Amino acid sequence: MPRAPCLLPETHDSDHHPHQCHDEDGSGEVEGDPAALMLDQFGLAAEADRVGRATENATGAGILLRGPGGESNTVEMTEAIVAQLEAINAEETVAA
Repeated sequence: MPRAPCLLPETHDSDHHPHQCHDEDGSGEVEGDPAALMLDQFGLAAEADRVGRATENATGAGILLRGPGGESNTVEMTEAIVAQLEAINAEETVAA
């Protein structure tokens, strides 16, 4: 899972904000998808969940940026996440 700077205000409402920063190691960073964190803070919890799952699916399939030890560039990573979002949306449409 990628790490991002913890730029969100401190809160103790972890049930309402499941993607809230929890800087347990004192690094000033939080584990999680930065886009999902931002969407959650804008009150878009369902969208944050989809983006977080899409990112986890892409990274779980081995799509990693060069910096964190992978071989993909940003375009390839973005395309993989978008493909995962499309798959998630299709699954949710069928289930509904």
